[in-house]
Amino acid sequence: MTNEQKLVNHNSIVFVGKPTDALLSVVRMEPPLHMYPGDFFEHACSQKKAVYSNNMDFVRFYPHEQVKVCWQGYVKSITEHPQYEKWKNEMDSGEMVSFFGAKWVEE
Repeated sequence: MTNEQKLVNHNSIVFVGKPTDALLSVVRMEPPLHMYPGDFFEHACSQKKAVYSNNMDFVRFYPHEQVKVCWQGYVKSITEHPQYEKWKNEMDSGEMVSFFGAKWVEE
């Protein structure tokens, strides 16, 4: 099984967006950049709690419901975006976060 296949079945949550101290205290780890992308997949799969990453190549392997977007202390699921229903079948999680950005979270 490849690392990418393991991530699709991974049960943790990935947080993206603008990190705050409060957010980073909740997540299990902030990934080291030198591990991207390959080695980090295996490392993230070993985590049992949330992970923080702004690397869309990594985020794309998480189902939409498991992606939380953060901005200015606010956190929302990518599924709460006003245009989610329109794009849910067209984009993976990484593409959605890249397309939607993060500022919509505080609206």
